Amino acid sequence: MATAKKLPSGNWRVRAYDKKTDTYKSFTAPSKKKAELMAAEYLNGLRKTSENDITVEQAITNYIESKDKTLSVSTIRGYEIIKKNAIDEVKDIKLCDVDEIVLQKWANKNAEKYSAKSIRNQYGLITASLKQNKIHLEFDSVLLKPKQKKQMLIPNIDDMKKIIEITKGTSIETRNSNTISVITWIKAIRNLCVKMV
Repeated sequence: MATAKKLPSGNWRVRAYDKKTDTYKSFTAPSKKKAELMAAEYLNGLRKTSENDITVEQAITNYIESKDKTLSVSTIRGYEIIKKNAIDEVKDIKLCDVDEIVLQKWANKNAEKYSAKSIRNQYGLITASLKQNKIHLEFDSVLLKPKQKKQMLIPNIDDMKKIIEITKGTSIETRNSNTISVITWIKAIRNLCVKMV
């Protein structure tokens, strides 16, 4: 197999000869090792490519269409929304040019405007689409936005007194006066919240 050569841009390129099609296929990556790995994967059938490489957006479209009878309507709708709104950074990139760095840049950009859960859902769709097209990357090496712990607001005694004043004379106070006093009820909830935290 040919070795990678450094380009003026700083990237590395390998030209791999495909005996089946009697043509050369070019693989470009930021590092020599990555370019040679991409070429080796292609020659060993682990990386699909063709004359008209499809883009990430087309791969996602194909993935959604291939699953439209097996996934729920809401899941398909969610995938379509992701495709429309959340893949701008990568949608026009050809599959043969996608690597972990491209995916990390996408994850960083989306972290600015999406929650951790949304990004995980988006990344799941992208990786499933890539895997369907036999693109094998170190998907676990891409760091996604971490989950945020939710802070539970626990009322203090002053807050509880305000709640009692606000609910005085309302249906809330009337309903609770038959069973337990409002202050006891609020203290019980507060104690439960403290135990949960």
